[in-house]
Amino acid sequence: MRGGNNRQRKSRCSVFTLLVHIIFQAAAGVHGSSILDVRSAQAASAAEQSRTAWLVPHGVPHHIYKANVSAVEAWTPCHPDAYPPGAWVSRTGGGHGQASGFGSHLYGTAKVQRFIWAHQHPSDCSTAKYLLYTPIASGIGSILHQMGQALALAIEMQRVLVIAYTPQFPYYSAARCGVGVSFEACYFEPLSSCSWRDATEGITDSIPSINSPSQVTNPALKTVQMSGHFTASDYHCQSVPPQFHSLLRGGPIDWDKKHYWWRAQSVAYIVRPNARTLAELAMRKRRVYPGRQIRRGTISVHVRHGDKHIESTPIPDKVYLAQAEQMARSAAFSWTESLGRAGAHDQAGQPNQNRQYGQFGWRGQIRQPIQIRQQARVQLPPIFLSTEDPSTIEFFARQPLWDVSYANVTRKPDVSKSTLSYVEEIGGYEEMLNSLVNLDLALECDAWIGTLSSNWCRLIDELRATVRCRAHGSFLDAEQKNPPQELNW
Repeated sequence: MRGGNNRQRKSRCSVFTLLVHIIFQAAAGVHGSSILDVRSAQAASAAEQSRTAWLVPHGVPHHIYKANVSAVEAWTPCHPDAYPPGAWVSRTGGGHGQASGFGSHLYGTAKVQRFIWAHQHPSDCSTAKYLLYTPIASGIGSILHQMGQALALAIEMQRVLVIAYTPQFPYYSAARCGVGVSFEACYFEPLSSCSWRDATEGITDSIPSINSPSQVTNPALKTVQMSGHFTASDYHCQSVPPQFHSLLRGGPIDWDKKHYWWRAQSVAYIVRPNARTLAELAMRKRRVYPGRQIRRGTISVHVRHGDKHIESTPIPDKVYLAQAEQMARSAAFSWTESLGRAGAHDQAGQPNQNRQYGQFGWRGQIRQPIQIRQQARVQLPPIFLSTEDPSTIEFFARQPLWDVSYANVTRKPDVSKSTLSYVEEIGGYEEMLNSLVNLDLALECDAWIGTLSSNWCRLIDELRATVRCRAHGSFLDAEQKNPPQELNW
């Protein structure tokens, strides 16, 4: 009887999946147009509103949804074909994410991604108006978020965002990128079909520097530029392009958290690894994460230490572990049906001699097993750990009840060293690729633990909830009460 029910459910799912796939394929045809086709948008919207309780477990609403929005109401079906070219869907991992088909993304994601792509691809670069942005040297997550806010400013002013050529930028590599290539194009698809050369061609006078729309005194100017932080009194760093205000006011996103929604949308567009980067990530992943895949039900734990202590008090490793135990107890998080013998090997792919596989999963030899093991008698979910702190790796590796994996990448021997000093030491190219490998693996997980005061943790949360179709997954902040309310800048 159970097998018959499963077959019937799969049949209904496949029919629904085919229907929504056809709708999204129709909606995807707007990529080349500067104005979204109304009928396609309505079709995509209709597909997003079609929610069926038996299709998939709905998990929990993302933490930026209104408090009264249920998991079913927050479920917005997504499919990779709904996004514009180059979106970073799961292509490099070979994990379960590649075959996951439909999931859920943040409200409006497909529509907004197509809007951004159309905005950044004008029909004629010679007649377009530009915002030329010089990125700020900092950590990768911070750089990408600052670029995202520059994109918001450009869209508000109806200008195309292009990135200035900065050969001294710490993550730029002349050998890898080539001369004259802007930083982001080293690793990602170009932000625009136009470039910094188009923005500066024919300009003989100095380009005015601005920090808000009101500072553009002559709208007819071909190009204005911006560098540094957003300091204007009339333009806040949490500003969202007004073009999306009506969409947000009519939807389930908490208005006070709309800036976080925009962070997610802008990052989803910016972080689109190009073909060369995707190939390098796949090759690097085979080297630093050999013989393993992210199994269904894995919890991503990102521990940010290092120079983060300058901004906030570091969170002890044991707090993250406690959050993982809390998540394992949660009825909203289910993993046991998909875990198997894959955890029987250690980091090097060798049989783990310190664990035994029993009827209920891994059983380590410690004096006081955690309560969940004694009461629930279920296998604990695997953990994928990302951190720059070698001591954090050691702490989690000592936990006998947990199957903890991590990428064998270079980490700071001195975690108090500044990010830019460390980048200068190992090279920006190396740091970028190692970081993207960790990011890709974290995005293959099904639940997440971190601190939203960390730009990198936010990248994980933003991308998993957009182009990786996992907005319904559980997230716990190790630094504040959950669901998190303090969303930083």
